Amino acid sequence: METDRQAQREKIEACAYRSYFDAIVVGGKQKGEKLDPSIFYYCCDLLGVQPGDCVMVGDMLESNMQGGLNAGLKVTVWINRDGGVPLNLDTPAVNLALNKSTGER
Repeated sequence: METDRQAQREKIEACAYRSYFDAIVVGGKQKGEKLDPSIFYYCCDLLGVQPGDCVMVGDMLESNMQGGLNAGLKVTVWINRDGGVPLNLDTPAVNLALNKSTGER
């Protein structure tokens, strides 16, 4: 698991994104998985903000979005990489979905 976190950190460093964020949290260090709101609460605590004041962006509908919704984040934005429509009726109801290929909402 540590190698997965290290690989994510290396991607962040290679893209030079660090300066755009006050904090970057890579999953795996916290006890809960992505559906668990604990990582989102950890991020909020780290930044000194409330979940209801936060926006999250993710590309995995079931895991990323559901965790943000479980934590009570103000907005969840799903980057729909393939433009497909979820077939599972139990998928989270995100606030905004963006089609990566077209930029459409």
